[in-house]
Amino acid sequence: MALTKVSGDLIADNAVGLAQLAGGTDGNLITFDASGNPSHVPTGTATHVLTSNGAGAAPTFQATLQPAGSILEELSLVCNGETQTVSSGTYTAPNVSALQNVTTSFADINGSSISYTPPSGTTRVVYTCSVQVSYVNSDSIGDVTFYLDSDEVVHARTGISGYYTDEQHHFTWTFRIGGSADTNTGRVASWSSGKTMKLQARLKNSGHEFRLHRTSTWADAGAEHLSVPRLSIRAIK
Repeated sequence: MALTKVSGDLIADNAVGLAQLAGGTDGNLITFDASGNPSHVPTGTATHVLTSNGAGAAPTFQATLQPAGSILEELSLVCNGETQTVSSGTYTAPNVSALQNVTTSFADINGSSISYTPPSGTTRVVYTCSVQVSYVNSDSIGDVTFYLDSDEVVHARTGISGYYTDEQHHFTWTFRIGGSADTNTGRVASWSSGKTMKLQARLKNSGHEFRLHRTSTWADAGAEHLSVPRLSIRAIK
């Protein structure tokens, strides 16, 4: 039996439903080509966005365009065991629930250690740890250093000193990704799996003691309260 072609003016408005359309490919979108004929946009990749290619060209699904210097993701954690999920994974903060006495030997600062894997395209990882430092003796003097895995970041060495110090200290370092590795600055050639960043501290000598994660003079003289450290990590394209 011959088929009769039906012209558009014989079809009532809103009369064609989804069931009457020809089958297609899952995820395709209907569009019109440069000649005005019906066409389709091929199915995109997960997380890609529909992007206009201007007049005369069909839109396409493309990865989100982010200029150099854009923040790809950011972690912000209170060190009480909480977790945060970002594009690179789920991270759990250390759980700090007590003060830490610093000795004359280098030891990890509780709450400062985290293993992190930056997302693809990251060129810089910015690490910050905020720590309460309070005096034991009136004059506090000590040293702080950074580590990336087992390598000390030599040029990140810094000190703690103060007279009756009782305040937050913010330790920040930027790790470069790409080029020649350099342990002085913490630069790495590549970073595609977990690397541990952490701080260590020591006293100059026992006559200049200080401790971490607890106040000495909050609100009134001698008031001691737990002050939990905070960690933040920013991945930059």
